[in-house]
Amino acid sequence: MRLLRFKGRGLPLPLFMAVLLLLSFAPATAQECESVAEWPSGEITDPCCRIAEGLFASGFWDEAVTEYQRYLYWQPRGAWRPLCLHRLTICWQRLGRPDLALDACMAGQSESRSPYMKGEYGLEAGELLLGLKQEVAAATKARQVLEESSDPRQRVRARSLQIRSLMAQDRFEDVRSALALILREMRAVRDPDPVDSEDLRLAIDDASLRSPGTSRLLSTIVPGAGQLYAGRPGGAINALALTGSLGHLLVSSSRDGDVGLAFFSFYLLRRYYHGNRHHAERACLDRNRAEIGALMERVLGEAAKVGGSGAFREEAPSPCRDRGPPSTLMR
Repeated sequence: MRLLRFKGRGLPLPLFMAVLLLLSFAPATAQECESVAEWPSGEITDPCCRIAEGLFASGFWDEAVTEYQRYLYWQPRGAWRPLCLHRLTICWQRLGRPDLALDACMAGQSESRSPYMKGEYGLEAGELLLGLKQEVAAATKARQVLEESSDPRQRVRARSLQIRSLMAQDRFEDVRSALALILREMRAVRDPDPVDSEDLRLAIDDASLRSPGTSRLLSTIVPGAGQLYAGRPGGAINALALTGSLGHLLVSSSRDGDVGLAFFSFYLLRRYYHGNRHHAERACLDRNRAEIGALMERVLGEAAKVGGSGAFREEAPSPCRDRGPPSTLMR
């Protein structure tokens, strides 16, 4: 068998190839792991990544996705991997695929070594989850950013995401508490007009929310009482008159021995009685949603000015943005 000799020692060729194979699967060094914290600040030297950036800069999202994925496939630990994951998150959103954008975003968050970028990925993942109607998961992402981030603008955007996620779950008391907290987060960025801030704080404290459970219970006892509690006097009068009339018809038909009319009136009474309880609860939810929703729009409108747009909503920087259209980059 042929031998390769190193410093006088013979090493069989099959054993030498096996050692090389094992080394190729060895974990990345500390320096390699550190390179995925954020993409390098210099000019892109990889031709595949440069082409992808040219396509991205020109708005060719579908073609850019192909080139970014090509780079990730051939260089899974390349220095520009964080940039590719960032761009893929944006491209998939522009292509109307929030599910794939979420996958790229979650990969970027798990691999990032930068606390700020971890927060940005967490916020973007929360926005995508909220768009996918996964409100609980979106609120969890917002809470995670609030626990880990010290950047004041990032915290404002995280609190805004939390408020919208809680609002989508009809957790109005939690929304009110979060609205009070976001005023503090905003003051950490810049101190707003004290009069406006005080007015908002007083409006949040004075918001009169109603309990849907109490509204349903009141209508269970007295039809229409829940609607009155929710601020719907017209609905209360309608519920009381309708169920009262059907109750009177049931009693009179039973007394007269008209079994058919009695069963029919009982069917209608049972249906409208349960409907009255449901509508009382719904009226309470609608009232709370209108009450707290108006405050939320005012506060989040100011928060949007303070928190900024973040790494995914603003114009994404490109290391080769000024190097011409894709056709010149491909030559």
